Amino acid sequence: MKLLNLRIGCRQRFAIEFEVEPDRTRPANEWRGSIWLWVDGRCVGETYETEMVSIGLDALVRAAKGTRSKASSVFASLPAAQALDEVMQAIYGEDDEQDKRLVSQEDFAVLDILPSSAGPSFDHWEAILVEDGAEERFIYRRIGSPVFEARWKSNTFRNTVLEAEVQFSNTAKSWVV
Repeated sequence: MKLLNLRIGCRQRFAIEFEVEPDRTRPANEWRGSIWLWVDGRCVGETYETEMVSIGLDALVRAAKGTRSKASSVFASLPAAQALDEVMQAIYGEDDEQDKRLVSQEDFAVLDILPSSAGPSFDHWEAILVEDGAEERFIYRRIGSPVFEARWKSNTFRNTVLEAEVQFSNTAKSWVV
């Protein structure tokens, strides 16, 4: 079967790339393949994992549509590693400090770009998106590895993800016809 490869965005800045095996006998949201991100020229995700691409793409779309302003204000001035650690601890860790926090666990969750529901393509990766005025900070790491940070113009993540959703849908429609 022929693989279909699609990249939205610029690998040197921010891009979403996926390759799928189109299957005319199934709806596009069941097409299997791989999905990963490019952040400042670094690949984020497991390019060898095969899954229903819609699982990873849908998780990214939900993250892109989230409103981060309340939680972002708490983390905008923190160093990248500290911000990532605190968000991951608040969402996934056992934490007796929750009552002392300025924002709720739900507010922390909107910062999480690669939640556990993102599927196997993003297993072993953590990432948050913090709004910081006219910029956004994409802070990420492969679990057990150093933290990296990319800064982009505000809405870069959102616009790229939503464009990827549209492109995947349009590509699927044209493939089936």
